[in-house]
Amino acid sequence: MQAAAFRVTGRVQGVWMRKYTREAALKNGAKGYVENMPDGSVAGWAMCDAEGLSHFEAFLHEGSPGARVETVEMEPMTDTGILYILC
Repeated sequence: MQAAAFRVTGRVQGVWMRKYTREAALKNGAKGYVENMPDGSVAGWAMCDAEGLSHFEAFLHEGSPGARVETVEMEPMTDTGILYILC
């Protein structure tokens, strides 16, 4: 399993980005969370196999139909980071 924290900027709030992100995660076998941030971005973390995480990241670059993604930041998480979030 691999995990990554992510942040997506652009027009990503009010365009169903969280819903589509959840669907993309489930489709790729990922577990995690996603939330709207005060700065207008959408952020969270996802954990799944390497191929699923790669497909999930590709979705983040595309976004929901109404989104205009400007940047996607993906940062791999260590086992320690995963355990911290899960606790």
